[in-house]
Amino acid sequence: MNNCIYHPKSPLNWNWLEFSGPDTQDFLQRLTSIDVKNLTPCEGRPGFFLNAHGKIQAYFTLWFIKSTEYAFEFNAGSGSIWKQKLLRLIDQYTFSEKFCLNETNQNLFAPTWILLNSEKILTLNTYRTKTLPHGLRLNNHGTQSFDLYWYTLWGAFSEKQKWLNQTFLSNSVPQEITLETIEKLRIAHMTPCVDHEITENTIPLEIGLKMHIADNKGCYPGQEVIERITSLGSPSRRLIQIEGTGLLPFPGEKILNLLDNIEIGEVTSVTRENGKFLALGIVKKLFANHGTSVKLQNGSNAIILKVSSYV
Repeated sequence: MNNCIYHPKSPLNWNWLEFSGPDTQDFLQRLTSIDVKNLTPCEGRPGFFLNAHGKIQAYFTLWFIKSTEYAFEFNAGSGSIWKQKLLRLIDQYTFSEKFCLNETNQNLFAPTWILLNSEKILTLNTYRTKTLPHGLRLNNHGTQSFDLYWYTLWGAFSEKQKWLNQTFLSNSVPQEITLETIEKLRIAHMTPCVDHEITENTIPLEIGLKMHIADNKGCYPGQEVIERITSLGSPSRRLIQIEGTGLLPFPGEKILNLLDNIEIGEVTSVTRENGKFLALGIVKKLFANHGTSVKLQNGSNAIILKVSSYV
């Protein structure tokens, strides 16, 4: 795919929340799945707040800006529900800690996504953040989400346009793409998204996000559940990618076992291309096998192409 840019709009409600103060590192180390103490300045990592049952309460990329300054970058979801959850969690676990939150004005300071074929184009290493002139910030999220190097560029729209023109030259600025294209890339790469695969009823291991939980970092809410699942077995559900023909399913559509029409899971995301549909779903682990044929509640037939890893 050619280099491209995307301006997140609803339902991708992208947010930046600054978090700073002398107790910030200790607070984040105790309560998130990230080994915060081992982050170096200008480094970032995706991670979670989990509850005692290991289920996702908030999902974000945490950036260590400098000294005692951090920032959450995240999809706030429909109606900014996930932002509200994050703020409630921070308030819930705050006692006498000294830190403050700074909510960015999204109308003045909004992101542009840049998707590139090569990391060499912008020469910023994966999961690194960089301050640019004129109030701009560039973050490299790597290739895990889209199989392309994904950067977020924050700042005033006019300054971002100037920077893009100067960086890529006016005749080679990446072409703008739509949410539909983003969704096709995401589903093809089996990347979970809030309000779809990522919900309050989801454990990270069920949807292939174990890599965002640091090993041997010490205690955090949900740690015992995560470690027990990892050491003793597999999660009870798994994220799958299915391809099919017929009526286009919708998120929430039931997935059925082809042999006896028993419900085994549900569709979480879907896109259509070339007369077929490609979808993500979460099903019981017993039925999560590559090549297995399934049936959807609307009568369409499909086959499981991929199953996410949980280790």
